[in-house]
Amino acid sequence: MDLMLEHRISVKALVSHVEMRGDINFSFSSRSSAMAGIRGHQRVQKSRGPGYVAEKEVLTTVQRGRHRLTIAGRVDGYYPDRNPIEVEEIKTTRGDASRMPEEHRALHWGQAKLYAYLLACEHDSHEVIVRLVYLQLDDDSEYVLETHHTRDALQDWFERVVEDYLRFRDTLLAWTDSRNLSMNEAVFPYGEFREGQRGMSVAVYRALRDEGNVVLQAPTGIGKTMAALFPAMKALGSLSFDKVFFLTAKRSGQRAAEQAAGELVDQGLIFRSVTLTAKDRTCFSPGAPCHPDHCEFARGYYDRMPSVIEREAHKGGVLTRERIESLARAEGLCPFELSLDLARIADLVIGDYNYAFDPTVYLRRFFDEESGRYAFLVDEGHNLVDRGRDMFSARVNRLTYASARKQLSREGAGVARHLARVNSAFLVLQRTNASMLDTRGYALLEEPPKKLMKAMRRLCEVLEDMLAGAGPGDDALLSLYFDSLRFVRVAEWFDETYRCVLNADGTLQLLNLNPSPGLAAGLARSTSAICFSATLSPRQYFTRLIGVAPEDPWYQVASPFDEGNLGVFTVPYISTAYRDRESSRTELVSTIHTVVSRHPGNYLVYFPSYAYLDDVVTEFESKFGHIQTVRQWPDMDSEESAFFLGRFEQEPAPDETLVGFAVMGGSFGEGVDLQGTRLIGVIVAGVGLPQICAERELIREYFDETDGQGFAFAYQFPGMNRVLQTAGRVIRSESDRGIVCLVDRRFQTAAYRHLFPRHWRVNAAASRDELAGMIGAFWSGHEVRQPDGPAQQPAGDRVP
Repeated sequence: MDLMLEHRISVKALVSHVEMRGDINFSFSSRSSAMAGIRGHQRVQKSRGPGYVAEKEVLTTVQRGRHRLTIAGRVDGYYPDRNPIEVEEIKTTRGDASRMPEEHRALHWGQAKLYAYLLACEHDSHEVIVRLVYLQLDDDSEYVLETHHTRDALQDWFERVVEDYLRFRDTLLAWTDSRNLSMNEAVFPYGEFREGQRGMSVAVYRALRDEGNVVLQAPTGIGKTMAALFPAMKALGSLSFDKVFFLTAKRSGQRAAEQAAGELVDQGLIFRSVTLTAKDRTCFSPGAPCHPDHCEFARGYYDRMPSVIEREAHKGGVLTRERIESLARAEGLCPFELSLDLARIADLVIGDYNYAFDPTVYLRRFFDEESGRYAFLVDEGHNLVDRGRDMFSARVNRLTYASARKQLSREGAGVARHLARVNSAFLVLQRTNASMLDTRGYALLEEPPKKLMKAMRRLCEVLEDMLAGAGPGDDALLSLYFDSLRFVRVAEWFDETYRCVLNADGTLQLLNLNPSPGLAAGLARSTSAICFSATLSPRQYFTRLIGVAPEDPWYQVASPFDEGNLGVFTVPYISTAYRDRESSRTELVSTIHTVVSRHPGNYLVYFPSYAYLDDVVTEFESKFGHIQTVRQWPDMDSEESAFFLGRFEQEPAPDETLVGFAVMGGSFGEGVDLQGTRLIGVIVAGVGLPQICAERELIREYFDETDGQGFAFAYQFPGMNRVLQTAGRVIRSESDRGIVCLVDRRFQTAAYRHLFPRHWRVNAAASRDELAGMIGAFWSGHEVRQPDGPAQQPAGDRVP
């Protein structure tokens, strides 16, 4: 007997699936209605008088064949005691509702009719009056449209909607059956698991089976991406998951996931993956509004898109950004919207963290409008801490509003007035806090300032109306709108984990100090989440900050590589503390030369800042100009980054040495896979501490108060995480052999040694001559010995 297939969908999503036609037209898709719309709805509802029922929840379940479809929604308002009953769907707008395109209005009629049918059934009413009520938010006027329907007619329409939707589900069901069969027969694509991979894969599958979360720490080079992806894809069939979301912090993680997905497809697995790319990176009409008058790819999008989705629903493969853009151009469709619509039929969705975690942009179409059994694979989970703070924080600057006001033409006088009010509210704040701004450079406010927030909310509302009809060339105003809107939304979440900071330069920040609550809310959108990385130590730090529960299991994969293949050396005779950098620079340059001269090959040297890098590179090149060098620059574009990595892509000649200089935490600090002799050594200058600033000091103060570990949480642990990520570039396979040289006296202290990986065997060099001897012994294959002690000291105990 076939199992019943359960589906749950909102009224809005169901109607959108069937009735969505015409253009992409954001001028009638209010973004500020989330703020003002609720209040507008409430005003309409309160004006209706006795007998009116507002916010009525409706729920119905229909069964057709193998499908059991649950439809849920909330009716804005209706009169249940009138004959016939009267149902209202309320929409708020600042545009002229009478000019709304009919294809857009059809969605509103569809929602209203579906609610009307469900209520007619509930109240056994044979007729029903349906109204669309458009509230003009600027003057509270109502534009009302009304139709009269019989329940029989609504039932016919309802059956067509359900039939159309379930026909689409049947198409996916046929695909799912083929997919699951291929998954059941799938074997690991590399024939055999690497040591450590099998244990990681088993832990992933068990977490999915138990519908729980797990944190996995596994060394670089064992193939974490495939070890996580393979069992998750098998779980689509064996554990009835609907989708796998592979979430990354950087493009390199997306490429690794795409490569792994391609290898699974090559092995005969049948599935579809879709990569989501940020809108501003994939847009075919940059700077133009999403409006049919300004973008040809928005014109008629919803008329052409369904046939593309229907065709692609019968195909498998890896839909990368390039493939989606090619498909979009061929069909004349917006590539960003197409990627989102393709994600509906995808088995694997690859994208940035923000699609699951950012409260302003997460994928509501999956996590709100529809529900499903979703697996999250959170790649390089150590990045969640800083990315979480960024996603949950916001900032605006007074000068941006003042400048925008000056640049507006006479036609923008109304907006200029609201810009002036925001600017004035800022000036009041600056005058009120002048003493603190002068002495400390910033002032802490108890909460987001009410007058400024009121002015900013109103500005967002009028800007939205203005921008709806704007053409290309309004980039600055559009950016100001989105920054303001984000600030207003973040202000609604302000609590004890935030600080409101006014800076002397006119910047106002809503600074998130502890991202854990927001990340936990994101993880809760999944049925099961697997967070994995090579650097998730110490455990108590990441448990506290990445949103997992204290009882969630952690799994540590032991390094499968021969410990003797990695030489780890500390250099305590050099201090890289900020105050000592100038006096120790010459010794550091000479030490770098000593390290790279012991054995020819490719090396990377990492620094905590570009300024420090600049000083060392200049002196190194002036003294050792015969050695090839390449360096990272701030804000390198994709071609420059490719050139940098390209220098390491080729196996070096036996007598050649290349030294690359880069910054910790940058694009070359992680996600760089240089196997074999393409990279044989990493030198790390300093313990990676983030720069001291007001933001970091506020983080330190917060965790001093809550955990008693302010310095560790704000500086030491994040810095050491950067160090370990850079060190992980060296050993990427069983045959790799190389060295890690940690330059700073602090690496020799217990506070840092207990953070070293368990498999490290650490050698401390008291001088440059000792370092040269130790490294020479390593490359010659001899045992490395301390001059006055035992061979190779193991790293200290750590939090598991």
